[in-house]
Amino acid sequence: MGRRTLTCLALSALAILPAAATRSQEMTLQQLVDRMEAAAAELRGLRLRLDPAGGFVPPALLESDREGNVRLVPWSTSVVPVPSGREIILADGAWHFIDSQFYFAAADPGRRAEKLTPAACDRLDPAFIPSSMRPQGAFATESAYAPFLLLLSPRRMLAFERDLRLLGKRLFDGEECWVLRCEKDLGPPSGPQVKKFLVGVRDHRLRAATGYSFTVGQNTKWTARYDGAGLPSRVSLTGGLGWTWTAEWDLKSATREPGPARITAPDDLYATHARHPDLEDRLKAAPEDPGLLAGVALRSGRAEDWEKVVAKRPALTPLVNLISRYAKEVAGDKLAALARRLEEDPKALDAAVMEAARALNRLGEPDRALAVLKRYGPEAAAGVLEARSDAWALKGDAAKMVGEILPLILRKEKPRTWIWSQVPPASSKIDAQELLHRLGEALEAHSSCVALHLTRLYELARQERCAEYSEAARRFLALKPPADQVRV
Repeated sequence: MGRRTLTCLALSALAILPAAATRSQEMTLQQLVDRMEAAAAELRGLRLRLDPAGGFVPPALLESDREGNVRLVPWSTSVVPVPSGREIILADGAWHFIDSQFYFAAADPGRRAEKLTPAACDRLDPAFIPSSMRPQGAFATESAYAPFLLLLSPRRMLAFERDLRLLGKRLFDGEECWVLRCEKDLGPPSGPQVKKFLVGVRDHRLRAATGYSFTVGQNTKWTARYDGAGLPSRVSLTGGLGWTWTAEWDLKSATREPGPARITAPDDLYATHARHPDLEDRLKAAPEDPGLLAGVALRSGRAEDWEKVVAKRPALTPLVNLISRYAKEVAGDKLAALARRLEEDPKALDAAVMEAARALNRLGEPDRALAVLKRYGPEAAAGVLEARSDAWALKGDAAKMVGEILPLILRKEKPRTWIWSQVPPASSKIDAQELLHRLGEALEAHSSCVALHLTRLYELARQERCAEYSEAARRFLALKPPADQVRV
């Protein structure tokens, strides 16, 4: 190689150095995060109903406040969508996950409430959903919404990542973008997780995110398209969990309303470090810590562990789980004693009282269930009226069974069309003819109530009274009910 060639190579190498220095001076990681946060502030303060096409990802309610706190409520994909019982709340610098239909094991229900701080996520992805089989969490359909939280609250979400770096720029979909990269080892069985985020140079809004994966080789890619200022007009997601699946959100047509003034996590006892392998060691260092005790109880699901937590703080989640354990173990005396304490405590949480009554009904103790619920009137929450109606069904009193559930049937915001709740008809002492008679009496007093007509129709169908059903259906159709009420 000649001297001239060496000189050219040296000059070329030197020419790269100022270019690299210029790029580093052009934007630092902290500056980019600050600008992403400023861009996100323009998108906040909305409540969005997101209905993806594709079928794999469920619809969800996404709301944010002006401070950057975000709440996600996934909905079920049933014919009539309802909240799935799960909530993800990014508030006050922490990730809160609530699952009111958590299962400690197969057919073993409970409630999960946990709190993850960025410092506790060295080997965890908070967007992964924990289960009895995968206590550290795994990619689930709700995880597909994590980039939406990054879009609305970048600083808070990026705090959960590790080894975050600004790599430079690249073109994406014809637009120049900054490239952010982060990596953490989630441990077995998930292994290393590498995420990349593409952020528009022009407006500092998120364009794409990759790496929300289940395991290595089964990746996801989230992309956003913008037609102008504000939220993306369309968001697409592709991924693979042994097969390829897609989801797409049309945000132009999404139902949107003003968001709440302030989003906070509900008052509860949130387990900490429940997903960490060193939980037992942490508990040895702080044996009285309620959050660590709740983490142990979440893992074990044992009544004695929840008793320790309730003794420290009788919050909703530990109370509900202790009641569930007692019902599972058919510990009627312990459940009755706990129910009495709730009955005598005027400050007892309504949800815990309601859960205790339901559990007593399941154990065949309707009198005790009614005693627990005696403080509530006909304007009480739906769960209270259902539990009280179930108790009268177990006692065989059709008049009081219908009388308890009737206010709920008449409520326009949540009409009922099925009179049975937790108690199966076969387990009750209700006389079928007497029940129809009481429903008929209620219908005479409220003849224009669509939901009450439907309630009686459902009961006639359950009892296979075809001739009476036909006549009742004609009376119902004569009301000419709106289509949306017929689908109740």
